[in-house]
Amino acid sequence: MRSQGIKDFYVKRLVRIYPLYLIAVVLFFICKENNGITSIKSLFFVSMLYGPAPRTLWFITMIMLFYLMVPFLLSLQKTSKLYSI
Repeated sequence: MRSQGIKDFYVKRLVRIYPLYLIAVVLFFICKENNGITSIKSLFFVSMLYGPAPRTLWFITMIMLFYLMVPFLLSLQKTSKLYSI
């Protein structure tokens, strides 16, 4: 995170993860594993917050939520004397 900006961090992760995730969600919809609402929630990464989450794809949503938390946790670590090294 220090050598790159937050925007670059998110773009790299999104470009690496989202295309294959999109294909998987579409295939789940075609195979009737997900209904339309679950698929749309999955594509916007809100299925973990407003379920149901798609089976076997829920972890991608969790990874993206954790990536969203990274800048906040890093700034918290910088300002907190308790966890500072």
